[in-house]
Amino acid sequence: MKYYSTVESAKLLGITTRAIQMRCKKSKVRKKDNKYLIDDTWIETWRAEIQQANEPKNNGSHTGSFKSNQTDLEVESLKVKIEGLEAELQQYAIKENERIEVFTNEEYVLFETRLNEWQTQRQELEHQEQLFNAEKKSLNELYEHYKNQFHYQQKQNEKVLEMHQKLIDVIGEQNKISIQRQIIEAKEKDVINKDNWKPK
Repeated sequence: MKYYSTVESAKLLGITTRAIQMRCKKSKVRKKDNKYLIDDTWIETWRAEIQQANEPKNNGSHTGSFKSNQTDLEVESLKVKIEGLEAELQQYAIKENERIEVFTNEEYVLFETRLNEWQTQRQELEHQEQLFNAEKKSLNELYEHYKNQFHYQQKQNEKVLEMHQKLIDVIGEQNKISIQRQIIEAKEKDVINKDNWKPK
């Protein structure tokens, strides 16, 4: 069994691809991989339908049969043309979030220029934003650096003050001990009075 694409079927039958698609849909032709499985049977069936539609109807009982046949042919021809036009219009189908605008050549050139300018400005703004973020990051890093330096110096100063205080305390204690020894020695040598610590 040979299968034909919609394009091949349209060439074989001398009608548009859209007309083939409409016939496939109407006849409920099976699909595989989103493609219609058009075999010889369908081709012959549709060829017969087209020929029958194009053949004049012989009905001797009616005097206007020739005109009627001509009208039927014209109607069928118009149907085929309509199907073809519908197929062509499908490429211009507009979705809900889309729109079509009509421009003169001058308006389109101006629109294209403005669009290019907008693209350039957008890129410049993105670049400026990157620079600003980099500078902001640098300032934050610098702030954190000086903040850490301040806390470090503060701790060092506190340690120095603590060491000075300990040194002062040690010196004061040593002076106290030294004075006590001197008084004791002076008393032992009877250099000062024991009661009022005044020299004799």
